[in-house]
Amino acid sequence: VHLQRGDPVVPSPELLMGQKIYSTALDMWSVGCIFAEILTAEPLFEGTSEIDQLQKIFGILGRPTKERWPDYDTLPNAKTFQWKESLKPRMQELFPKPKGHSFTNDSHMTLSENGFDLLSGMLHLDPAQRLSAKDALAHPYFTEVPLPCSQDQLPVFKPGGP
Repeated sequence: VHLQRGDPVVPSPELLMGQKIYSTALDMWSVGCIFAEILTAEPLFEGTSEIDQLQKIFGILGRPTKERWPDYDTLPNAKTFQWKESLKPRMQELFPKPKGHSFTNDSHMTLSENGFDLLSGMLHLDPAQRLSAKDALAHPYFTEVPLPCSQDQLPVFKPGGP
């Protein structure tokens, strides 16, 4: 993996740690990163190199432990790095629960419990525990208010844009 500033895709932690096998968990990681970026209007994990990318990921999701990622030690680069004990999960700080019916809180985007659960499931460190696309689409977050509108309520634009 070779990162360049402004890359639109954030490689999953297992890919950055040397995993060579593709799985749909990699795609779900990307969906989680896109979801977070939609909510915040900025990348959640914007690293400038592979090691910086991993530090950003573990700085928000917490360092890999046996509880969070049981197979971490089997990855090719696992013995290469020693992560700080102080890297604790802090994603809830970045996506606080809303107060009342507001979607913002002191100019920060908030996320309901279901929304946070969906995002956390897509960004689980352990790819084996990441939500599948099927489970993500069936998640209770998508039944919360505001509900999606029907397709006939969406605006229709002329070819070439609005």
